[in-house]
Amino acid sequence: MTQQEDDNNYSNEINSPQMEEIKTDIQMNEEKEEKIEKQENKRIEKPQTRKEREEYQKQSFIALKRTLNGLVNKVSLSNIKTIIVELFKENLVRGKGLFVNSVIRAQDAEPNFSNIYATLIAVINTKIPAIGELTIHRIIHQFNLTIKREEEDGSLRKLQFIAQLTNQQVCSVTLPLQILIQLMKNPTDENIEKVVTLLLNVGEYFDSIIKGKIQPIYEQLRGIVSRKKASERICFKINQLLNERRNGFINYPSVIEELDLIEDEDKITHTVDLTTPLNTMDELNLFKFDEEFEQNERKWEIKKAEIIGEESEEEEDDDNQIQEQQKTKEETEIEKFDDQTGAEEIFLKKKIYITIMSCYNFEECVHKLLSLKLREGEEKILVEMVIECCSQEKTYKKYYGLASERLCVLHILYKNLFIDQFKIQYQTIHLKDMNQIRNIAMLYSYLFYSNAIPWELFSIIKLTDDDTTSSSRVFLKIMFQNLFEEMGMKEFKEKLFSNELQESVRGMFPTEDKEHIIFAFNFFKGIGLVELAKPLQQNYLALKEKMKKEND
Repeated sequence: MTQQEDDNNYSNEINSPQMEEIKTDIQMNEEKEEKIEKQENKRIEKPQTRKEREEYQKQSFIALKRTLNGLVNKVSLSNIKTIIVELFKENLVRGKGLFVNSVIRAQDAEPNFSNIYATLIAVINTKIPAIGELTIHRIIHQFNLTIKREEEDGSLRKLQFIAQLTNQQVCSVTLPLQILIQLMKNPTDENIEKVVTLLLNVGEYFDSIIKGKIQPIYEQLRGIVSRKKASERICFKINQLLNERRNGFINYPSVIEELDLIEDEDKITHTVDLTTPLNTMDELNLFKFDEEFEQNERKWEIKKAEIIGEESEEEEDDDNQIQEQQKTKEETEIEKFDDQTGAEEIFLKKKIYITIMSCYNFEECVHKLLSLKLREGEEKILVEMVIECCSQEKTYKKYYGLASERLCVLHILYKNLFIDQFKIQYQTIHLKDMNQIRNIAMLYSYLFYSNAIPWELFSIIKLTDDDTTSSSRVFLKIMFQNLFEEMGMKEFKEKLFSNELQESVRGMFPTEDKEHIIFAFNFFKGIGLVELAKPLQQNYLALKEKMKKEND
């Protein structure tokens, strides 16, 4: 076949009806894509008026607060590196007040994990030193408040955090040393207990760098014991401290291997002491309109790219803005008991909310709620709203527990919905603030106590470091402590270890894994329920004996 014949055949194929149809389809697709692109560009167009810009910034601020709070509440020994990377993806310059606030709150709720929270601050401090400095200013301020108010437990928790921040070299040794000297000027039982707590947590680090300066305090403590100038309990604590020191603080290492994440040359230490004028920058916790919002966001994108190596291309920025707008809008609507499922659902939520808030007692509330003409599936919204309203109260009101119990008793459907919600709430509890966690825990402890929902639900709980977060541990702590107060230890223990619950509580009282047993033991001991820790001690000894026999 000649070249000319080939060209003719090719020309005929191009101009065939089939090819014309394909070209038409391609043209239509191109026009459609162009139309979609224009619509998308219009949809993501940034707000222009001052009011629109302010609302947009406000919703971004709310979203940032929720994200930071969620990440801090999820952090644990096993996931801290991942959480740090996720934190650096958020605007920590704009949200430094929110972030520091979340960390201090989480540490106050779980002081036994102070070393984890201090490490979090220490790593962020290497890139954004203002966060480390703000943390120290706020923790000193809060420590001073606890002293003024004579809140002994609160001051001990703050001292633990100061010690761990010193171990991570965020805070210089000057501050804890000043605190020790100040406390020992008036060696009451309360002050000595603070000294012992601080030295147990920072003692190893002190001995490695300022052993000579700290020695007089140890000598003073020995003198108090020998002359019996303190109570028997405090003398015991002092002896415990002195024994730990003799053993090289083996049980209280300054920084454990898993949290030794920063090279010495990268550490930034802040010299803040008791004489430093404090600036807690409380205004950073509140939304404030930023005239240069876009410019500051771009500055953060550049800094973020330097920190975690991300490229901040314009298309990615646009996509992120679309997602952020959607995310912040949804979160704001949840706070207002709205969502994006339509006007009817919004109206129903408001109606349920008004009903709950306007009733004189729980009986009237249940009667009115059941009188609502709900369509199939809307019962789920009702249960969600009861829990949401409860969580938003400043303090827990038994009104919600009684109303929830009555709904569970009257209708199996509502009982099943409260069961489902327990699973959902427990899995997402890290997204709640401390007040919401407390209220929801109190609500469900009452439902368990009244047997409105089955105790077999405890099967979803696994007391391990990997399977819990700081928020879920606080939730369980409040729920178990309240059950103990309502039932008494004897009845509570009998219920938990009854034959019918044997399988359901296996995750809380493990028998096969040594680390899991120790973690669960420390949890129950740490929340003051020592009687529940005793079976775990027996499990540990039994496992140890079993392993010994296997090795023999």
